[in-house]
Order: sequence, then structure tokens, then C-alpha cells
Amino acid sequence: MDFQALSIAYTGAAATGYDARRAPSQKWLAEDSIVRELLRVLPVGASVLDVPVGTGRFLELYHERGLKVTGRDISPDMLNSAREKIAALNGLDGSLELADVRNIPDADGHYDCVLCIRFLNWVDAGGLEEVLRELRRVSKRYLIVSIRHNVPTHDLLRHGPNGFRRFAMRHLLGFRRWLRDLRKFRQPKAPRTNEHQKAVVLQTFDRLRLRIDSQQLVEHGRDGTDFYLYRLIKEEL
Repeated sequence: MDFQALSIAYTGAAATGYDARRAPSQKWLAEDSIVRELLRVLPVGASVLDVPVGTGRFLELYHERGLKVTGRDISPDMLNSAREKIAALNGLDGSLELADVRNIPDADGHYDCVLCIRFLNWVDAGGLEEVLRELRRVSKRYLIVSIRHNVPTHDLLRHGPNGFRRFAMRHLLGFRRWLRDLRKFRQPKAPRTNEHQKAVVLQTFDRLRLRIDSQQLVEHGRDGTDFYLYRLIKEEL
């Protein structure tokens, strides 16, 4: 993954219009509900690192739950949007700072929980382990992360007509992406998401001694992917 390209992807209109383009979607609402549920293990006053915090999507929830939040993001424009929200939440114990998710400027075990939503599919398998290792380092106990999995073809085709539709859509979307890339061959490449194989993700969790405490399905994607939210517990190495 080209982290430099990703660092400038959410600027200008991409940042200011981020919430409006996504908030009405069923997936967005499902994520909100599941994150709310996964945070219930934290007592009032617990410390949370939200990285990348983006536009501060969960700031109101942290305020409601009485959590102490630090938001970090590599995009100044996204942080500016988040600052507008934090200013409107009187009494929220929180701060927002620029930071790279691969190099978080905090001590080991600094936060009770680390939250990383809608980011890990921007990285490849190597980047996934690198980022999870850093998130694990600064977490005292919990990690909450979202990951989109590429469902194997044989599993899709076992689910009848709906599975076949998802299989066909996967290949159609792949062909469209190939045509788009062909037209833009000489232009700078924009960041692209990765759908991680679930077996690879589980192996990565095992290597890093991250135990699955809760696994929640957000959606069965029409492109033959499954989108999950995990609450992980950091175990001793």
C-alpha cells in the first residue's frame, strides 16, 4: 500500500463531504449500531484511541458513554471536520492530533481500547500485520477493527441464486475496474482497497496474540465479500 497516496486521498471536498456521502447507507447505520454494542465492555472514564479518527464519526458516542478519547489521523482536512464536532460536544474529554497509524506517538499499553474502522482494507496483508502490531502495542486490552473478507468462490456458489449473483457481480466489477485502470494507465494511481482472505486475517490475529472476543457481520457485500467488525483481546506474547 502506498501510504503517501492514501495520506492525501482525503483532502478538500473528499473530507468535507465524507459523512454526507456515507451516513444514509444501511452499512453505515449497521456499523454505528455494532460499534455501540462492542464499546459496552468499557467502563465510564476508559481511554480510547480512534485511529484514523477521520471526521470524528464516533465522537458523540464516546461523549454519551463517558469515554476519554484521543483521535489521530494523517489528514489535516479530516481532523478539521472532526474538530468542528468536538467543539460542539461540551464536556467531551478528548483531543485530536496528526499521526501515522504505523507510528503512534504513545507509550505501550497507553489506551484501554483502540478503535480502527474502515482503514485495514486500504493495506495489503503485510500492511495489515504492520498496522495491527502497532495498534496492539498501544492497547492495554481491547482492539475494535473492521475488515472486509473476500469470500472464496466455492463458498459463494454453495448459497444458491444469491451466491451466484454475488459471484457474477464480483467478476463484473473486476472487469470494470480493469477497464478503468486501462483508461487511466498513464495517470497517477489512486489508492485501492484490498479484500483480505479470512484465513490470512485469522492467522495474523494468532501470530499477534489477538484473541477474538466478538465477531459481528456488518453486511454480505454484493461483490462477493463479507464485512466484519471484530473486538479483539490483547494476550501476553
